Amino acid sequence: MRRSAAYAAAGLLVPSALLTGSVPRSLPAPPATPAPPAAADLPGSALLVRDAVLRTELVKEHGTVVGYDPGADVLVTQAKDFREVTGVDGRDGTRRWRRALNTAGSYATVLWSQPDLSAGSVLVNGSTADGGVLFALATEDGEVRWRTGLAPRTEATAAGPAVLLTIPGAARARLTALSAATGTSMWTVTLPDGCEVARVAGDRTTVAVELRCGDRLTLQVRDATDGRLRAETVLQRVDPVEPPGDGPGLLVRDGATIVRDSRTFRLFGPDGRLLADRPSDGCTGLCDVLVEEGVAVVAHSGRAEDPDDGAVEAIGLADGTVRWRAKIQARYLLRRDGQLFAVGPAPRPVPFLVVHPLDVTGGARPGLATELPGPALLATSAGRLLIEAGDHLAWHHPVTRAGGPPAFLGAADWPDACAALTDTDLATLRVPTGRDDRSARDAGTTRADVTAPAGPARAECHFSASQGPAVTVSILWAADDDLGARRRFTAITGDRRPVDVPGADAAVRTERSGRGTTVTTIVMRIGRRIVSIETTGTPATARTVARLVARGIR
Repeated sequence: MRRSAAYAAAGLLVPSALLTGSVPRSLPAPPATPAPPAAADLPGSALLVRDAVLRTELVKEHGTVVGYDPGADVLVTQAKDFREVTGVDGRDGTRRWRRALNTAGSYATVLWSQPDLSAGSVLVNGSTADGGVLFALATEDGEVRWRTGLAPRTEATAAGPAVLLTIPGAARARLTALSAATGTSMWTVTLPDGCEVARVAGDRTTVAVELRCGDRLTLQVRDATDGRLRAETVLQRVDPVEPPGDGPGLLVRDGATIVRDSRTFRLFGPDGRLLADRPSDGCTGLCDVLVEEGVAVVAHSGRAEDPDDGAVEAIGLADGTVRWRAKIQARYLLRRDGQLFAVGPAPRPVPFLVVHPLDVTGGARPGLATELPGPALLATSAGRLLIEAGDHLAWHHPVTRAGGPPAFLGAADWPDACAALTDTDLATLRVPTGRDDRSARDAGTTRADVTAPAGPARAECHFSASQGPAVTVSILWAADDDLGARRRFTAITGDRRPVDVPGADAAVRTERSGRGTTVTTIVMRIGRRIVSIETTGTPATARTVARLVARGIR
């Protein structure tokens, strides 16, 4: 399934991070400060309510959220150049401390994927003239809590309340778990002879170790408290084209383990048994899993060649049977006040986040398309989402709302994108050649409905005409009223460059060039509709296309 070029060019898609280690961007629980639903929120089966907004200098100074400590109510961020970490207040973003990582004679980087800072430590891997070192900064003040030397080629991985060290040996490698709070050793195990660690991940209850043993790939599932082996499974023979360690890797959450890559995923229960093996379902971006009432609820984002085929499904821990499956593009699974939610992008071309309530036994309920753009997700924290909007961050949490229809597809009168341009319109765009081109002129046009299967009917259409530009028209939203359309238009366009388009109430333009071709995208608000056009050719051609589409949509 082709992902819309117009959707991407408008800046509405952000590649998901491929994280190893513990739960991708899943932060620990915040202090209990529930916020009531805002009166202006739209009705529907589920929506996101904003809790608090963090100060704007947070995003301007730092590009990465490392993790969150709920006890100290501190959010730790990392500078874009990786040379500095900062602890900020989790409520208003006020800076509490700042620490440079690279100083004279030393080099250090924050460990990748350590969103859970509830142990009060930010783990940092460094090197000095004397060798490697692992140390922990206190989340409250940024001071060093503990440090320990590392043997050559030792690798450290954050795993909730612990840090896992893979230590190569002359004969057999070892795996050691240190307390993230104190740096003291919790347990050490010796790995099988001839095996080396490809990847490792863990949470409070489970540690998953992917081993490369000769030409075989093996998964060990261990107890996080003492290192005891629960189960061992041979995964596959090593693929020389895509060797282990190069893909998205392991995910451990609620004791369950997902082994994932761009082509497949496998689900293992807390006891280490294989529950699902899906060679046709991939995790190109993020996968997520929650365990509830003896069921593992899994969200997988789809294969690289078909990113619209993601789903959420419930798999029984006892026998591995699929209880239900829903075609939902979910990036995060949340647990809030006893209710499960799936949050992710709407089907193409709709550019907003959708929230679906989940029932472990009954499946997914109709969701609500929020007013938050799809790439806004940054992290989760015990039922809350940390979301970037414009130049600030905000905490949001999902709630259910009775008494209103699901607003997933907006207004009922969604326009037909394939009717936005007529043959006469496209004929006016034909590039003259100075020859008698009546045969080409009479050849007509082609229209292709390229809307995602779960999206609004005929919401995205590709047009082509002889000697004319390639044009994609996408109906991004049809609101119930003008106010709703204005809010959503502002949410997805921000401060982009405005352009005057006759027939449109407002419009912005972006351009990109490559391989000798310029592609122009114009996003317009036309009454209650938000429409995007993408076209090759000159900016003047794009404005002409936009004018014709605005007239057709009106």
